[in-house]
Amino acid sequence: MNEIPAVRTHRDVHEPARARWRARHPFYHAEDGRALRFVIPEGANVLAVGCGDGATLAALKPARGLGIDPSAPAIEAARAAHPHLEFRIVDFERTAALADIAEKFDFILMPDTVGWIGDIEVVLGQLHAL
Repeated sequence: MNEIPAVRTHRDVHEPARARWRARHPFYHAEDGRALRFVIPEGANVLAVGCGDGATLAALKPARGLGIDPSAPAIEAARAAHPHLEFRIVDFERTAALADIAEKFDFILMPDTVGWIGDIEVVLGQLHAL
């Protein structure tokens, strides 16, 4: 597969506008965070696949938060906004892309990501070990 994955293409194009979009729709993002915090307790170990700017992961206040995204601009924005969390550029649509992550998580999120993944079976197969 030599093509650029849809997740990366989408994030590369839309990441510069993400903060503006969040500011324009605060109620939606507040409710989204509230719903996630109802299920995921503060202090959990959380992996966010397709983390974008990291705001969703940060809102959960994890003890250990790792965000991965194939988009360099998204990861740069996440690192700048949330230096207390870890963010990595990972093309999780590639086979064995998650092999370097050798830890277990209490929760795995895929915020605004599933619909952009070309082969969800490859991604979910890798996530099963985490």
